[in-house]
Amino acid sequence: MLLLSRKLKHGHFMRENMRKYLLYGVGEILLIIIGIMIALQIDNWNTERQQETMLESYLHVIAGNMRDDAGEIDELRKNRTARVLDATRVDNIIGRIDYSYNVAEIYFFNRVAAAAGKNLYFNADTSGYEALNNSGIRGRLQGRDVERLLSKYYDQVSHIENLEKRFNELVNSLNRDFLLSYPDTVAQWEFRSPRALTQDRFEEMQPVWARIINGAAVRELINLQWEASAIVREYDKLMQLGIAFTGMLESGNSPFDDLESLSILGIDQIDDWPLHAALVTGGQLSVQFYNLQGVADGFEPIFTFRSYEKVDDSLHLQYPGSDSWAAIWIEVSDIQDDRAVLDFSHFEKLVLELKGDAGSEIISVHIKDRYLSDAVAPESVELQLTDAWQWYEIDLTTFKNTDLSKLISPLGFAFAHEPQSFSLRNARYVIAD
Repeated sequence: MLLLSRKLKHGHFMRENMRKYLLYGVGEILLIIIGIMIALQIDNWNTERQQETMLESYLHVIAGNMRDDAGEIDELRKNRTARVLDATRVDNIIGRIDYSYNVAEIYFFNRVAAAAGKNLYFNADTSGYEALNNSGIRGRLQGRDVERLLSKYYDQVSHIENLEKRFNELVNSLNRDFLLSYPDTVAQWEFRSPRALTQDRFEEMQPVWARIINGAAVRELINLQWEASAIVREYDKLMQLGIAFTGMLESGNSPFDDLESLSILGIDQIDDWPLHAALVTGGQLSVQFYNLQGVADGFEPIFTFRSYEKVDDSLHLQYPGSDSWAAIWIEVSDIQDDRAVLDFSHFEKLVLELKGDAGSEIISVHIKDRYLSDAVAPESVELQLTDAWQWYEIDLTTFKNTDLSKLISPLGFAFAHEPQSFSLRNARYVIAD
């Protein structure tokens, strides 16, 4: 009996110990599992932080690429803008009925034709964008505003590349036709270096120059430059996207998804009205919106290729004087509509920065809407210039009978008989403070 009791006690003791050992073992296993889970979570947090840091680094590299792109685009804009203005200026040489050209005109035509035949193209720096795409962390941007902005920028890069490719192919075709149009009896150096010719040979070459200058291929080649204004507008859109992206990063928006909407950046308003407010900036015409034209009463050619030209940071306008009236004006550009309009009804003032060559010029400034007949003089305002740069503000209520919502010419200068020459550095429409 005693032995049985001892065995029962021993069995109970063993069972209790086993239970404790099991509980202890389970506890240790749970602790190990919890430790592993905590370690994995910490590792995940570290990985998350590292990937976010890597993502930030990639985005800042891309922002640097965009700044480099902006510098290249600025140079391309200047080149294409200069070609558009030169195409307008050379119009005062092409099509002349007298077929009498001087040395300066031949040199200018050669320069314009040579420039028109050269390809311009934008070479975007995509190194940062490609590195991000190959990094395996591009997916972290999914659903964020920054991804939409980034995709929009590089979609625009591709769009510009396609536009330039088609444009350059047409340039190459027309330039080839132009070069083949040279008469076999005339050496090209004679046309390209008229100062090297004797006076007799110079006069003898006049009909040959007329034939070359008025050839169909070269006229198409030069006139094609006006269509490049559409490419300039696409450059501006890319610039806006790049400015928005770099501005977002510089403002410290992290983790780059806390923007309320891309509309904050103005991305969805790239085509909105304020962009055409600037007509001339630093002497550079906004060719993405406008052309420059000169016209005179009667058939006598009054304007020359020097009547409007960019000199340093201003646009120099020169009227040689005539018995008839004449005008130089900025008109809304649209190759499909010769009376295209833009809406300026949002603005209250036209602001001009002007300087007279002599300093005593009184100039007539006008604007013109779509409904005014070409036979009727538009409403105008007179300004007296000095020989120093001055800002002039014109209240748009002055043009009482002009429909500001349908302007075909947002700025023009009319001339009577006396010669006038002056410079325009800036011209823009503004809303009063």
